[in-house]
Amino acid sequence: MTRLIAITALCAALTCAACTTQKTTPLGAAYHQQLLYQQVTPGPAPPTPVEGLSGTLADHAARRYATPQEAPGEATMSLELGTVTPGGP
Repeated sequence: MTRLIAITALCAALTCAACTTQKTTPLGAAYHQQLLYQQVTPGPAPPTPVEGLSGTLADHAARRYATPQEAPGEATMSLELGTVTPGGP
């Protein structure tokens, strides 16, 4: 009986060991592949100029971003409870 259990355990261990896969690709292979694709074919620049904010709006946005904003005041919450009279609204 002990031999049967030992043989079964050995077969189970060998079966589980045979099912494992070995990782052959190094970590980060997809990242490096995408980087190589971008270096090989970066794509042509469009012949039209970049469209976006006008110079005045961009300057205003940059200045507003650079100035520090004041923190909002502390928020308070109040709750008013009314009284209920029998037979009344």
